[in-house]
Amino acid sequence: MTLATSPYLSRPLYFPKTNTQEYIKRYQLEPAYKIGVYADIVQAQAINPPAQKDSQHHNKTKLRGFSNSSRHAMIEFLAKIEDTPELFVTLTYSDDIADQWYLTMREHFEAFRKRMEYYYPEIRAMWRIEFLPRKSGRLINQLIPHWHLLVWLPKSVTPEHKALILANDGQLWRNNWHNITHSTDANHLAKFGCVVEPIKSRKHAYAYCSKYLAKENEENVEAGRRWGRIGTFEQYAEIETELTARQYIHFKRMLNAYLKAEALKRYKRQKVTIPFRKLPLSHFMKFYRHFVKMNVSTGCSVFGLGYISQEEHIGKRTIYKIIAMARQLASDEYPV
Repeated sequence: MTLATSPYLSRPLYFPKTNTQEYIKRYQLEPAYKIGVYADIVQAQAINPPAQKDSQHHNKTKLRGFSNSSRHAMIEFLAKIEDTPELFVTLTYSDDIADQWYLTMREHFEAFRKRMEYYYPEIRAMWRIEFLPRKSGRLINQLIPHWHLLVWLPKSVTPEHKALILANDGQLWRNNWHNITHSTDANHLAKFGCVVEPIKSRKHAYAYCSKYLAKENEENVEAGRRWGRIGTFEQYAEIETELTARQYIHFKRMLNAYLKAEALKRYKRQKVTIPFRKLPLSHFMKFYRHFVKMNVSTGCSVFGLGYISQEEHIGKRTIYKIIAMARQLASDEYPV
C-alpha cells in the first residue's frame, strides 16, 4: 500500500499498487474532468458524466418561482464575465396600471429593451424579475412585478452622457419607461417608476446581485423565465486544464479544506454590530457543507477563486497551487 499525505487533506489516502483492471476502472488514468478558471469562479466539469435515467414523465409544466438551479445558473453566468457592470436599474409599476401587469408585463419590458438597444447598440444587461407584495396604496399586499437589471454600457458612451443617465436617479430612462407603461401617476414619473444607480466596483455589483437578483423568493406566480440577458457576453477562461479521476479526488479534498479554513476566518473576522451578539459559525459554513455534498461524478464550482477575485482579495493564485499539488499527490501515490 502507498500512503499519500498533504497539509490540505483531513485524512490520508490509501491506494493499491497492483495495476489491475479494477483499479484503472475506478481511478482512470485518462483525463476525466475539465477545469476552467474564470473571472470569479472555478468550474470543474466531468468530461463523460454518467448517463442519467430517463424520466417516465415528460410533461412540461409552466414555470413557477425562481428555482435553485436557475439561481445557480445566473450567479455562475455573472461570475464568468470579466468586465464589471456600470449601472443597476429597477423598473416598477404604479397602482393605476399594476393590476393588469399579467397582460402587458413582457410587452413593456420588450419595448424598453428595444429602446435601450436602439440608443445604445452595443449595450449589454442581465435582467431578473421578481414579484413583491405592495406595501401601500389600493393594491396593498398584492404581488407586483419588479424588473432588476445589471447594465454594461458601450465603450462609446462618454462620462458626460453617463452622468446624464444617472442625473436625478435616472430621469432620462424613467421618462422612457413612463411612456411605455402609459402610467398617469405623477410619482411614477417623478421618482418611483425607474431608478438608475451607479455600480462602483465588482464587490458592489455582487452585493446588488445577492440583495436583489439572486435572492430566494417563495412567490409561486406563473410568469415564465425569471432571468435572462441582453446582448452578447464573452466568458473568458484564463486557463483550461484537465485532471484524471484520482487527481480530481485530491483537488476536491483540498478545496474542501480551503473553504472550511476561509469560513473559519470570516467567522473570526466578523464585526459585532449588535452588542454581545455574533453570527453563528453554521452561517459561514453553509457553502462548505453544500460543497462537500456535491456529487464527485458530475463536477463542482467554487465562487471567489477566479483570476480576478484572487488578485483583489487573496493576492496569490491559490487555485493554481491546488491544481499542481493535486497532480503531484496523484503521481506520488501511483507513479506511471
